[in-house]
Amino acid sequence: MSNTQTNASTVGAVTAAHDFDQISYEGELLFAVRQGVPLSDAFDKLISLITASRDNLCTLAENPAVANVTGGLEAPVHLLSLASELVRAMHKGHNSAERGGRAL
Repeated sequence: MSNTQTNASTVGAVTAAHDFDQISYEGELLFAVRQGVPLSDAFDKLISLITASRDNLCTLAENPAVANVTGGLEAPVHLLSLASELVRAMHKGHNSAERGGRAL
């Protein structure tokens, strides 16, 4: 995947820009989904995030002692949060493509 934006008309729907994860009272945002990533590529990343989270939760379920370790449940929570925000950007991009590329 390149760092250049992709034209939605050549590849179909693409992600919309989506900033998230407020880190300060001033509203600074730490993470973002970049605009212009083809949804097929975004789906690949989404599958990776969900699979990693599932695998981590399976490990925790098989070994309850690990869940008691500080931060043991933080990884799947963060991975699922990233997956959720990626879905939002994908949905916004899909809706924009359905409307003929008009901004939402």
